Amino acid sequence: VIQADKEIEDAWLYKEPHKLDILANDPICALLYACHCELKGDVQSAVWAATTDYELVTSIALHLDQRARRRFYRAHGEYDVIDQLDYVQQELHHQVLDLEELTNFQAGDGYVQLIRSLRSRAQRQGRTLQGVVRRLTIEA
Repeated sequence: VIQADKEIEDAWLYKEPHKLDILANDPICALLYACHCELKGDVQSAVWAATTDYELVTSIALHLDQRARRRFYRAHGEYDVIDQLDYVQQELHHQVLDLEELTNFQAGDGYVQLIRSLRSRAQRQGRTLQGVVRRLTIEA
């Protein structure tokens, strides 16, 4: 994990910046946190991995969604404005579903089905966010 973190950091330091770079940072961090949690059993890493999805959708709002950014600054940085956006609400709803599934999981239920379910939901959310990003970059 440390070597992967170093390689990713080096790659980011020596490349041309792109306006969508901010969106890549959160999923990379989530992956690193998840790997660290798996390798070391560090609960805090699991929490950080989970929170990066919310950070991603708020980054989309603040960096790509001009209307949301204006409302955010008019509200003096109150995240309630951002939290009301449809795509942020969808992410918060998916987090609730993920937490319910993880909380209700019984060891005998089989990890494979749990992983498939979580992965499937994440893929659907990813496709939704791709559409949001595409729409916002066209509007910009």
